Amino acid sequence: MTSKNGKQEGWIEVLLEDCVAILDSKRIPVNAGERAKRIKGKSRGELYPYYGATGEVGLIDDFIFEGEHLLIGEDGAPFFDKTKNVAFVVKEKFWVNNHAHILKAFDSVTSNRYLSHYLNQFDYKGFVGGSTRLKLNQASMKKIPVSLPSLSTQHAIVDKIEELYSHIDAGVEGLKQAKAKLQQYRQSVLKDAVTGRLTEQWREQNVDKLEPASSLLNRVLDERRVNWEAEQLKSFEEKGNTPKNDKWKENYKEPPQADVSSLPEIPDSWTWATITQLGELNRGKSKHRPRNDPSLYGGDYPFVQTGDVRAADGLLTNYKQTYSKKGLAQSRLWPKGTLCITIAANIAETAILGIDACFPDSVVGFIPQNENISVEYIEFFFRTVREDLDRYAPATAQKNINLAILETVSVPLMSVEEQRELVLQVTEKLASASRAETTIDGKIKHSVSLKSSILAKAFSGELVQHNSKENTKDLLDQIKTEKEALAETKPKRSIKRGEKVTSGRKPLLTVLNEQSEPIKPDELMQLAGFSSNEVEEFYIELAEISEKVAQLSPDEKLIKNWPYEKESEIKLKLKD
Repeated sequence: MTSKNGKQEGWIEVLLEDCVAILDSKRIPVNAGERAKRIKGKSRGELYPYYGATGEVGLIDDFIFEGEHLLIGEDGAPFFDKTKNVAFVVKEKFWVNNHAHILKAFDSVTSNRYLSHYLNQFDYKGFVGGSTRLKLNQASMKKIPVSLPSLSTQHAIVDKIEELYSHIDAGVEGLKQAKAKLQQYRQSVLKDAVTGRLTEQWREQNVDKLEPASSLLNRVLDERRVNWEAEQLKSFEEKGNTPKNDKWKENYKEPPQADVSSLPEIPDSWTWATITQLGELNRGKSKHRPRNDPSLYGGDYPFVQTGDVRAADGLLTNYKQTYSKKGLAQSRLWPKGTLCITIAANIAETAILGIDACFPDSVVGFIPQNENISVEYIEFFFRTVREDLDRYAPATAQKNINLAILETVSVPLMSVEEQRELVLQVTEKLASASRAETTIDGKIKHSVSLKSSILAKAFSGELVQHNSKENTKDLLDQIKTEKEALAETKPKRSIKRGEKVTSGRKPLLTVLNEQSEPIKPDELMQLAGFSSNEVEEFYIELAEISEKVAQLSPDEKLIKNWPYEKESEIKLKLKD
């Protein structure tokens, strides 16, 4: 129920800092390189989760915190994306870097689970800053208003949210499984297409009308040679030369033939052909160096790159870059209908140009010899061998394959009529799968919006009935008690600068004086006898002696800023 002032009747509004212990001072950032060194050679059982702004970002060989806590992204979190979480509950032993705030709810006031749900529906407008990377600083976080009903009502709200979430999650999991099966279906359709099973019945019904694929291949090869000879004669004519005999025809290079000994069986009316027997196969061109010369770009000529091919879903009409006339002059304009095949970064992704376009040498173009070779069929075929071609790529940071590998790819060839029928059936089946996938994606998206509406109802008092017998004023008393107890447990500073010595520890100045070389803060902490639960005390003592300590960057240069720069490998030594 809502009161006249718009607030839920029986609820109270407090600040986040009033109902949690804030443990940010205990966080320790450790960069990825240092973590890699620390976990090297250790088993998974010896490692602990390392958390950042949006969840677990790695592993580490030690822990700072233990038990259930609440993390809220400090910077880089999806503050304005209601489909993603800003806050999350973590348990057991773990480490947190400086990109997430770490809190622990006062159990007598609220719970980590209640706050996590509340903070994931909260509107952070006015609480986060930054133009390129949003940041929720601690001062702003402390002032986040939190609506609290009685403790028992909070527990009931959390239980109801998580009950409804479990039903939604089960439904989403079913949808994801259905989506995975659609992908399997697509692969099955393509495999059946290139093995002959898809058009088997059609072939039996039209057996008397079909030209053997071997005859089609011979006609294609004959045309290929005729075209080559015509090009040679034209070249002779342009140079003013007239061949005296036909000896020049011996220079014609036959394309490589398919090695059928290692290829699977195909229908009797089909035949195997290499891709170069069926048309032109060449790399794109981008001769000019440097490639990023601004004068090459910004004109009227589409310039297609590997990412455009990958995003095209079969037919490429969208592109992010264009060539100028200068760019075109050092490239090649490929005609509409060219099959693009990527050979770098993402291997063997394919799309058919729906426009005339240029592309670099990380893309290979295939132009069929004539209209009797269906480029749509060839594109479908390459989808079935994508994984095989990817295995040819060396295991390097920039994966790639060369043109010679593609030139020997063998394609099962069938009659012109069967190619058309095959393309028709595959296109219809894949389109049907895409429509089903769109429906599934819509339902998954709706499930996310359902969660948002559940949270909105939960914190407007509509999801569960408030227990009116409980007085929320008791929560205010508990908040006061918890804050007083927290204040009493905070570590006290030493009376004199530089003289803080706790039983079982060595003074930091003594440890630093014993070192012949600069050491890292965590090494100093360990040598001085501080435990992983005494990080705050360590930094307090370190700050007290800061005037006597030099901070060095990895290149041994002095760092003038105090406290330490985050995520850098600082080393410490006594000042001379």
